[in-house]
Amino acid sequence: MKTKTFGIVEAARRSGLTREQIVYIEERGFVGAVARVRELRRFTESQIAKLERIAAGRRVGMRLDEANLVASTGYRPSANELRRLQDVARAKAAAIRRDLEAWEYVTAIMISADDDAVSA
Repeated sequence: MKTKTFGIVEAARRSGLTREQIVYIEERGFVGAVARVRELRRFTESQIAKLERIAAGRRVGMRLDEANLVASTGYRPSANELRRLQDVARAKAAAIRRDLEAWEYVTAIMISADDDAVSA
């Protein structure tokens, strides 16, 4: 039975990564050997799943090498790595809270301005 493979466009769509990011990740060997058909990359389902996990790690602020480790099956961080990743997570959560507060403030200003315009 032949394994179904997907082109880089589908891998990008499903992972949320750009084509350039996928090529970079692949060239560093993070997804294993990628098949080629007429010079076009063909990714397996498991390779796309790993790209999705790497993308999730990058979105939360991990370095590529860290995201790759976390995306790897069976990875268990050392105590120091775990503490550092927890620090990254806390910093990212704080940044999200600050952004949310800023959006709430801006929204309140817009609502207030709209109420002022309606009552004028």
